[in-house]
Amino acid sequence: MNTEQQKVLTFAETISEMLLGVLVFLPFYVDLLTRRFHPAILQFFQFPYSDSGDDPPWHYIRDDFATGIGALGLLLFFFVLASVCWKRYRRFGEVFVFSAILWEGGHIIKAAIIYFSCPDFLYPTAASPWPTFDSYFNDTALSVGFWIPMGIGLGLAINFGCRRKPAKPAEEDLTTKSA
Repeated sequence: MNTEQQKVLTFAETISEMLLGVLVFLPFYVDLLTRRFHPAILQFFQFPYSDSGDDPPWHYIRDDFATGIGALGLLLFFFVLASVCWKRYRRFGEVFVFSAILWEGGHIIKAAIIYFSCPDFLYPTAASPWPTFDSYFNDTALSVGFWIPMGIGLGLAINFGCRRKPAKPAEEDLTTKSA
């Protein structure tokens, strides 16, 4: 392999690394774009109107639930992308998996906690386990449930990064070792 081919290969590897860096944050940016769909999600579930100053804080509870539903859709979308990329572009698939869990997992866990804590929150007569905004905002289960997927996503990123194959030695090294 001559030096010109090595330069082209190095340039292609550099572009690949830059693309991987962008893909890590892709679910985060897509999540920010889908925040515009919150009104549609809220209308689909026909949430009753509540003001942001009400106690219990239904506005925030229902908004977090809608965020979790949107995040679940995004997580499934990025898992489909990962499965498409996995065989040929495994590193891109790995990036889709860990970054989707990293950015979307916390919202999904939070929505699940909301759903199981007050399953009748779609109705105006619902009872909430969080009587005030402070009790909702400082709830330990919601906080821990939000941060656990971040730890799992980072753990997957470290695992995928540590399993990378070492670089193959150059052809000159192989000929000198065999002689």
